[in-house]
Amino acid sequence: MKPQILRIALPVLLPLLLAGSALGGDAETIEAAKDAFARKDYGAVITSLKPILNRAADAATEQTQQAREITAAAHQRRGEDHFRQARIKESVADFDAVIALFPEEAAGHWQRGISLYYAGEFQQGVNQFELHRTVNPEDVENSVWHLLCLARTEGATLESAREQYMPVTRDRRVPMLQIQNLFNGKGKAEEVIEAAAAASENARFHSDLYLGLFYEMTGDKEKSMKHIAEAAENPTASHYMGDVARTHRILRGQTDPSGN
Repeated sequence: MKPQILRIALPVLLPLLLAGSALGGDAETIEAAKDAFARKDYGAVITSLKPILNRAADAATEQTQQAREITAAAHQRRGEDHFRQARIKESVADFDAVIALFPEEAAGHWQRGISLYYAGEFQQGVNQFELHRTVNPEDVENSVWHLLCLARTEGATLESAREQYMPVTRDRRVPMLQIQNLFNGKGKAEEVIEAAAAASENARFHSDLYLGLFYEMTGDKEKSMKHIAEAAENPTASHYMGDVARTHRILRGQTDPSGN
């Protein structure tokens, strides 16, 4: 997925949070939470800041806002960690907690949609990717994940889901056009492979990831896992979509959480 979303930009915001100094009676608690965040002890962050967040809205201070931001960042990072370890329901719960703290971030949270797919919450996934389209309308990956969820909702077929495919016209990344054509029934797998082979290693990553997901959607497990494995092992897969490929392998029984 395109990396500029979430709009809250938690990884960008975080250095500002950690550099700031808390004032007032909550200073010690907030500073301790920052230390815990630096240690990646996100559970300790969330627990320690909960009393501050539980205060009445009319008691909100600079410190309560800072606590909200740090807590949201901790839930986001912990949700990502849960996802990498194939703890899917836990990842959804953490991503939901981010949105509870910052409702304006709901539309941007495509990671939540992916977790919902793997949790089997397909209608919620449909809703999330439709919402994401309102802030990121020209992303083939969003449309594909929407179709993947829609095709598995109750009573749906691949044909009926394709009738509701959300078309994209300005995603210039290779091989997104060919991936879109494949998923909406207007192209072939060979066209995806050829376009990616003529481009870059990153293009080949996306080719393998989405071919793997396509074959899962159409019921060819052997081809699906072959392509997912190649995506997971691609040298460019050091990003969240690489995590998706690796987690897919765990969930479909190809590897265990330790990567073996």
